[in-house]
Amino acid sequence: MATWNGFLLITLPTMPPAPRSVEWQFTDVVSANDNPFSLQQQIYQWGQALIEISFSYPPIPTNPTLAATRGSPPAWQAFFASLQGTAGVFLAPVDPLHTAPQNAAATSPTVTGVNASGVTTINVSGGSSTHQTVGDWIAVPGSGAFSTGSRIYLVTGVGSGTLGIYPPLREATVGGETVVINGANGVWRLKSPIRKFHVDVQRTFSFTFEAREAY
Repeated sequence: MATWNGFLLITLPTMPPAPRSVEWQFTDVVSANDNPFSLQQQIYQWGQALIEISFSYPPIPTNPTLAATRGSPPAWQAFFASLQGTAGVFLAPVDPLHTAPQNAAATSPTVTGVNASGVTTINVSGGSSTHQTVGDWIAVPGSGAFSTGSRIYLVTGVGSGTLGIYPPLREATVGGETVVINGANGVWRLKSPIRKFHVDVQRTFSFTFEAREAY
């Protein structure tokens, strides 16, 4: 079975093809020190941020004849069981409505040279000439123990040979990585080891779960 940084990489069931709703939040590691007299603030930025997501899926009928188009409750139960709480990880996009570039003419840039972990701008070949758009979701492939997964980033700026990204770059690049612009996935792990399922009188199976970027 595939692993990511030593953790089992579990395959997300393919049906339903997308959640019914997704809620995500951005959390930056920032602190403030207030002057008690002037009320002026000193802001400390520690150069890290985190994306968290809450997935809510549509009800899935327990009728096995509908599994091919509506999903299979046993497949989802097996997925959650295989994650072993917060130990396993899985791949998924952040925004199921924006899995492709906003500009249909966009092409995949290539990372140029070493970009240090923690930077918010990466050097790429092409940059603005590859038709990236602020608000696109991209992924940068990892290497070594991280090679079976990618880190997902929101494009915050497009320059000549550069892309602004959020959150800060997780792992340093070595150069030559092809940036994923279609179907970009992040690596996620559950926020809690507790997984709950619900079956109602209509014989439908439903669930929600929360995840955070894996480290």
